[in-house]
Amino acid sequence: MRTAGNFTESDHGTDLMRAAFRVAKNAAPAGPLTDISLPAGEQEAMGHLFAGAFGLYRNSTAHRYVPTKPEEAVEVIMFASQLLRIVDRLKTQAAGATP
Repeated sequence: MRTAGNFTESDHGTDLMRAAFRVAKNAAPAGPLTDISLPAGEQEAMGHLFAGAFGLYRNSTAHRYVPTKPEEAVEVIMFASQLLRIVDRLKTQAAGATP
């Protein structure tokens, strides 16, 4: 996410996700991975999706032991794969290339 959105090492966690997918308001520009072709409500929902996924899946396992069944692990990997595919698409759009 840092690389895709050109963030620094000091940017991290759910704050990074919210900044990457920030909706343009007033003088604040949209985040570098915000899909501005979507309505504002969906742009905001995308930020919630990424921040929520990071907060739930990454933070929990980084701070304590979380027992996980194999089928649950597969589901999380599939979900993470979908999120990464979205980031790749948005990164390409942000760079001005055709996806």
